[in-house]
Amino acid sequence: MIHSMLDNDSMYFVVMFTFTGTRFRPLSFNVPKPLFPLAGQPMVHHPISACKKIPNLAQIYHLGFYEEREFALYVSSISNELEIPVRYLKEDRPHGSAGGLYHFRDLIMEEDPIFIFTYDFVHA
Repeated sequence: MIHSMLDNDSMYFVVMFTFTGTRFRPLSFNVPKPLFPLAGQPMVHHPISACKKIPNLAQIYHLGFYEEREFALYVSSISNELEIPVRYLKEDRPHGSAGGLYHFRDLIMEEDPIFIFTYDFVHA
């Protein structure tokens, strides 16, 4: 089932920036946590660049409550690198994980299937 979805349908990737990074302070005072450099790239770049391997990837949405101007350069850069549309969706206020998805449900969930990812969870 999963393989047939990936082979036949366009895939949409949603990366959530749903937390303020308060435990990351003072490092996050001057730069949003997702854009903090890790191994020479913004922290969020590592999982996003891995998206190149997703068959039929049609669009990436970044979902969060940071100011759009803080992400404009990165969104443009990664969109050019991956050669697919990348869009930042700014919440009117922090809604949390499920709240952010619900807030943009008409835009994000009109496409099927979607892959939802929180960039700062690392599992071994």
